[in-house]
Amino acid sequence: MSERRPDRVALVTGASSGIGAETARGLARAGYHVVVVGRNSVRTRKVAESIRTAGYSAEHVLADFSSLEQVREVAKAFESRHPWLHVLVNNAGLWHPDRRLSQDGHEETFAVNHLAPFLLTRLLEGKLISTPGARVVTVSSRLHIKPPSFDFADVMSEQKYEGIYVYSKSKL
Repeated sequence: MSERRPDRVALVTGASSGIGAETARGLARAGYHVVVVGRNSVRTRKVAESIRTAGYSAEHVLADFSSLEQVREVAKAFESRHPWLHVLVNNAGLWHPDRRLSQDGHEETFAVNHLAPFLLTRLLEGKLISTPGARVVTVSSRLHIKPPSFDFADVMSEQKYEGIYVYSKSKL
């Protein structure tokens, strides 16, 4: 069977499991060529393979969004391979019970859940603007209502770290 190459392209981050994987499969069934992005090589590849096995079009890209350089590499690779982007789904996310730093020295939960999708969207903005009807979907959480306030003086949670509150702040 030859691989179908739909005219519509979607990029889904955090697509190696859960909401991201099901979103990728749903977009493929809806006729999109799906770029499955994830940090776990085995799971990310398996999601893309499952889409292709079902007769749809997909590719996979490995990236750890705790590295802003890897976010830049995803955008650059996407731009070189695809003339348009109809749907960008920012789904990658994580949280830790303890404070960890990203590869760039940022608090990791905030880096992956907020900085990385912001950067990816900005880097692909030109492609999105030039694609008629393009959409950006950012997966959030009801936990965004949990923190009593957002301390702009401690965005990286250096003064106080409570995993669930840091996660909820990153989902604003």
